[in-house]
Amino acid sequence: LEAAKKGTLPKLIQVEDIRGDIHVHSNRSGDGREEPVTLVEQAIGLGYAYIGITDHTVGLGVAGKLSNKQFARHIAEIKKLNDRYKEIRVLAGCELNILADAKLDVPDSLLSEMDVVVASVHSAFRQPTDVMTDRILRTLDNPHVDILAHPTTRILNYREEIAADWDAVFARAAETETALEINAYPERLDLDGPRIRRAKDLGCQFVISTDSHQLAHFVNIRFGVAMAQRGWCEQTQILNTRTLADFLAWLNRGTK
Repeated sequence: LEAAKKGTLPKLIQVEDIRGDIHVHSNRSGDGREEPVTLVEQAIGLGYAYIGITDHTVGLGVAGKLSNKQFARHIAEIKKLNDRYKEIRVLAGCELNILADAKLDVPDSLLSEMDVVVASVHSAFRQPTDVMTDRILRTLDNPHVDILAHPTTRILNYREEIAADWDAVFARAAETETALEINAYPERLDLDGPRIRRAKDLGCQFVISTDSHQLAHFVNIRFGVAMAQRGWCEQTQILNTRTLADFLAWLNRGTK
């Protein structure tokens, strides 16, 4: 109400502003259902300019995963799709795991070959706040990591969020220009509205992704947009509303 009185209400992000989905899983790592080519054709049908295929890496003990050697072949396969489909850019990437000791389960030499790198916590959820915070901060310091996915790891009605110093995480993400994911999967909706707004105020930028594991999940993008709206996000704060050229420029920022 105060913002309305002052004329400072934001022009909120809308679904039609989204130009690409950056966190999508194929059947190559076991838990996704679709062939990479099927995901690409779905994204074309939605009018997207780019799509990131980010399958799980070797350290994930629950869902399917690819060994590092298999991932190298997977990257080559995905990049070949760009020769076939000129109307969209296919980004070869991964969702790698932030291990309990803060190490990443893929070497930098392989990460450097990927177009987009998504990192997330998938284990040791009950570490003390200081340990978990350090674990995430060290990940954000890796120049190959582009996006911190589903940051609090919560699954609604199933798993509570991890304990971390979120102001410290958000400040480091802003400093390193690492995007925070607003995960649109209905059981996650992570980050939530209040944390999005806090991160935005601390200078963070975001991507809205569906974490799709099958074609039916692509429509969930609207839930991620709704969470971004709850956090008072405008189009300029959501990186995957950018043109392909501008999004690629962000991916290639700094020393990456």
